[in-house]
Amino acid sequence: MHIRASVLALSLALGVGVVCYSAGVGAAPVRAAQPSAVAVINVVKLIEGLEEYKALNTALSDQRKESQKKLDAMEADLKKIGDELEVLGNGDRNRRRQLAAQGIELQGAYQGAGQGLQRWLDLGQGDIAKTLYDKALIAVERVATREGYDIVLFDDRPVTVPLDLTDREVNGIIRSKRVLFASARSEITDLVIAEMNNAYKAGK
Repeated sequence: MHIRASVLALSLALGVGVVCYSAGVGAAPVRAAQPSAVAVINVVKLIEGLEEYKALNTALSDQRKESQKKLDAMEADLKKIGDELEVLGNGDRNRRRQLAAQGIELQGAYQGAGQGLQRWLDLGQGDIAKTLYDKALIAVERVATREGYDIVLFDDRPVTVPLDLTDREVNGIIRSKRVLFASARSEITDLVIAEMNNAYKAGK
């Protein structure tokens, strides 16, 4: 009785069961769970390898350039006002007041347009991220099913602990880690890239 109690206590402390021991004393045998096949994906490599990401990013960049031209024109107008004010010096006060009012109005419009452009870019990048994430989930499921994987994780091994951090910051990074080691055969990034690029070319 004392032996059984000590085995149970030790097993609980180690976080394991006492299936083998119990089975030896007449308990019904329990089939051990089969180990899960786990795969990992390098997110940066995945994104950089996607044809759709390149196309969407190029389209967003082209649209940004068009909006930037308008900002550049406004900035040039502001410079002209500033240059004229500098040339006027203390002369022609009416013209100085007129230019100052124009400058204030244009500066407000310039700042508003800049903030609007940045917001538009942020939303556009968010749309790209969501679109690719949704499609990645489908591709990952297909690849995992085909290759016999039960679980697929984002590979966070490239995330390292920087120098000059407090113990709390270091511990926070360590606790957030999900993958400490993964063999090369568990890496399915290339397979997912191929799956997504094929789907993109097929118009899906």
